[in-house]
Amino acid sequence: MPPEDAALSARLLVRTELRGVESHGVRWIANYCRALRDGKMNPQPQVTIAVDTGSLLLVDGDGGLGHVVSWRAMEFCLSRATQQGAAFAAVRNSRHNGAASLYALQAMEAGMIGLAMTGGGVRVAPAGGSEAMLGTNPIAFAAPADTGPPFVLDMATSVVAGARVTLQAQKGQSIPPGWGLDPEGRPTTDAAAAERGALLPLGSMLELGSYKGFALGLIVETLCNLLPGTATGPERVRGLAGGAEPGAGHFLGAIRLEGLQDPQAFRERLSLNLQLLRDSRPQEGVEHIFTPGELEWRREQDRETNGCPVLGATVQALQRLAGELGVEGLP
Repeated sequence: MPPEDAALSARLLVRTELRGVESHGVRWIANYCRALRDGKMNPQPQVTIAVDTGSLLLVDGDGGLGHVVSWRAMEFCLSRATQQGAAFAAVRNSRHNGAASLYALQAMEAGMIGLAMTGGGVRVAPAGGSEAMLGTNPIAFAAPADTGPPFVLDMATSVVAGARVTLQAQKGQSIPPGWGLDPEGRPTTDAAAAERGALLPLGSMLELGSYKGFALGLIVETLCNLLPGTATGPERVRGLAGGAEPGAGHFLGAIRLEGLQDPQAFRERLSLNLQLLRDSRPQEGVEHIFTPGELEWRREQDRETNGCPVLGATVQALQRLAGELGVEGLP
């Protein structure tokens, strides 16, 4: 990879660890390196605007690592939003792009509201279904606050991110009831069985509102796969992808504050509203009400100062990879 792309990807993976999202952090380096080695990912993609309608873009990732593709696509959005107030990019022909919040944060730290979604993979059953048909299809949103933790949402539209189930399976640990189904479509707490079966949509069961998580996942599927022309989960499962674009699809957006609100007043009011929510009366047994992104914000501040723990299994995997590639390993 070009040095600047490698550095960008490394920085984003480390930031994911700093925010405590180990499931999407440096443990993925081995997967990415092997995909590059095996020709499944383009090390030097030319990320281009394939269709330009002004405020809506179709971006082609040229088969590159999703971190690079998504960052460049959000750069396009930020540039257009600066001029036009808002911009959105549907992205095709990309690969895994890690934590969706990275790109919402990219917009937020440029002073805008950021939106990021990604489709791809087949891990989640529809509400009431027993087989995987959709991806975990995460949604991320970020808005700048004046003081304290900003509003940063990053959630799978399944009950849990697929990588967290994978981690539990690797550790030989169980998963909570309501996370997944075994290959026969039965509820299970066996992480390895859920890996082979399906995850459940947000809400878990029909009587708990899983149809809402299913619908949210289908929105992401529509924006990230149907809109840019990428194969959808159902098409992949049933072998109907046909001439659809390969790889992963994303949908990114940036909204400028100026023109609608005074940016400083917006940030101050958002900070106030978040604090009012944190100060509201908690349920019995709950010590603190956390607003979206607060835990990750606190972890990042702490780990920037005091160091970042890394799972032993991840360290071992990176050491093995260093040996395979003939580069200096970890101490």
